[in-house]
Amino acid sequence: MSAKPVEQLWKFQVQHKKKPDVDTEAFYKWYKDELMPECIRLVKKYNIPRYSVFFTPPAVRQPWRDDFENRLQKPHWSIPDWDATTCYWVHDPEDLKQLQADPEWTSRVNAMEEPWIASAISISIGYETIYFADGTVMNTTVATD
Repeated sequence: MSAKPVEQLWKFQVQHKKKPDVDTEAFYKWYKDELMPECIRLVKKYNIPRYSVFFTPPAVRQPWRDDFENRLQKPHWSIPDWDATTCYWVHDPEDLKQLQADPEWTSRVNAMEEPWIASAISISIGYETIYFADGTVMNTTVATD
């Protein structure tokens, strides 16, 4: 992969869509209560320092789409129909490749996902720089009065 600042972690975001016949609340409950504990157990084996998920409820998507188009006049802005985005922060992308190649991941986790997650996913890869957090400006020398 191309160069990134040494102190930063690579961030992989994997966007998932639930199967159409799966209830949204049941999907979130399954993801948090069943899938995440299994994933965390395996993530810990592969030097992955941070792992998270965020959910995008369907009821939130359309109001934001309407706001982009009507109030902001940005009809080309979009909110994809992803239901969950899993984020992995890694020092070395090889750590994530090793996780994905783990026999428990390929058999157990993939099998757990099959009844719940549609096959189409999207993946974003890059590194993240935080400039403002908890009231503090960081990682910049630009005046921010």
